[in-house]
Amino acid sequence: MFEAVRAVMPGLAALAPKDACEVETIERLPMRSTVVWLDELQEKGN
Repeated sequence: MFEAVRAVMPGLAALAPKDACEVETIERLPMRSTVVWLDELQEKGN
């Protein structure tokens, strides 16, 4: 995932939260130009 983001959108940061708590933390951060990858959260049981 990180490689794909870098290849297609080289100026963006990429985050892959491991659980719902990390998603809530990310929501509170002042971010611009960031990709948040949520696809695998369901597979982790959240």
